[in-house]
Amino acid sequence: MKKFKYRVESYLKYSRHLRDNALKEMQKALGIKNNLISKLEWMENEMKKSYLLNSEVGKSISDIHFINDNNSFMTMLKDQMASLSNEIRKAEEVYEDRYHKLLELQKQVKKLELHKENEFNKYKNKMKKLVQKQLDDINSIKVRRNNAESV
Repeated sequence: MKKFKYRVESYLKYSRHLRDNALKEMQKALGIKNNLISKLEWMENEMKKSYLLNSEVGKSISDIHFINDNNSFMTMLKDQMASLSNEIRKAEEVYEDRYHKLLELQKQVKKLELHKENEFNKYKNKMKKLVQKQLDDINSIKVRRNNAESV
């Protein structure tokens, strides 16, 4: 008897390879997005510190140069935060795109795996029938031989 051979096994392997690469790309996009978000959180914390520092300095020290420097730092932070927000939005779009691509590839691989399983079940049933037919032929030959010998 011949072994089971799935006729599109190479396509299944290739689809799995594409799925695995898409998973890596999605994880990379997620890492970039998370790094940008943590950078934005750090900037927000720095902004809060600067506001607190301005309020403290305004109460006790009247050094206008220090306050101006702190205000220019806060302005720079605001500009960078706005730019970073745009980068985060783009990173989220890339992540979503790669996530949907991964889902499509997972569906495709699942369909092929189910098809392979169905083909294997058909093969097993066919082999069972073939073995049963061979056993029936052997038994019928034995019965005819016994009948011929008894006559």
